Amino acid sequence: MRRMVNASLTSPLVRDAATKIASEFGGRDYVGHATGIRRWLTDHMQYVPDPRGVELVHSPQVLLRRIESTHYVQGDCDDIAVLGAALGKSIGLRARFVVLGFRRGGGYSHVYTILRTPKGWVDLDISKPPSAPAVLRADALEV
Repeated sequence: MRRMVNASLTSPLVRDAATKIASEFGGRDYVGHATGIRRWLTDHMQYVPDPRGVELVHSPQVLLRRIESTHYVQGDCDDIAVLGAALGKSIGLRARFVVLGFRRGGGYSHVYTILRTPKGWVDLDISKPPSAPAVLRADALEV
């Protein structure tokens, strides 16, 4: 996921989408940029799990092309995390993936992106159910 995000940073498609989102805010309103990305993800993405037994991760460019043609895209948490990190990093924000586990002794089963602003980290997890289970294991990885 990290390689996919960093490879997308030279893509005009990714940069154009991010600067369009950021244009609603002042040039140095980094909190606005990050919260704008979260709002944009909420408006254009719908959480849908991968097929059972298959792990799909779509590139930011694939997701943005689908959004351009249909105005929204469906994907799971890693798709949302990859696109959020790419949009944030393309306008100079630091990004981290937060990976979570919910079962005792189990591995990680959820990931989301946080973006760094001067006022702290902005959570881009738009897939949280209203009553999310207790987190038993978590790590944050720089993108």
